[in-house]
Amino acid sequence: MNENVSGFSSNRNFLIKLLVSTVALVSIIGIIALATGLLPSDFAIKSENLEPADSIVTDRQLLEERWGIKIESLRLSAANYILDFRYRVIDPIKAAPLFIRKTKPYIFDQLSNKKFVVSSPPKVGPMRSNANPAANRVYFILFTNPGKFVKSGNKVNVVIGDFKAEDLIVE
Repeated sequence: MNENVSGFSSNRNFLIKLLVSTVALVSIIGIIALATGLLPSDFAIKSENLEPADSIVTDRQLLEERWGIKIESLRLSAANYILDFRYRVIDPIKAAPLFIRKTKPYIFDQLSNKKFVVSSPPKVGPMRSNANPAANRVYFILFTNPGKFVKSGNKVNVVIGDFKAEDLIVE
């Protein structure tokens, strides 16, 4: 009977060591992914932390009147790891607030309840248009989608400072 107890203890110790090793390995991989930029530290923040934008715009014609832009597209790109938001400037004066560099744009996915920020590789910087707005030009913002949470057909909100376009469908 002591042999069975000893065998159980040996298996239990092995399982504990295996569990501790697995947790350590996963932690190390996560730290490496964060340190190398493969996984941004703020890639998915729950919606409870989000503050509502001041101006909520749902109609595309209202976007043109209030913000001087026309949304061209919102598409998945780069094997679905990037959300490519394109918009045309109609009125550069009205669109100027969208180009303020201190503003941190994000996309909020209504299905997953997560927000996704602008892709910002270390050597390149934020992946968004940096020029002064000009009439009838198309500009872009590239947002991260690291867990591929956002899929084609999802409804999202694009927020750039006080600007908020709701219920956009990802192509």
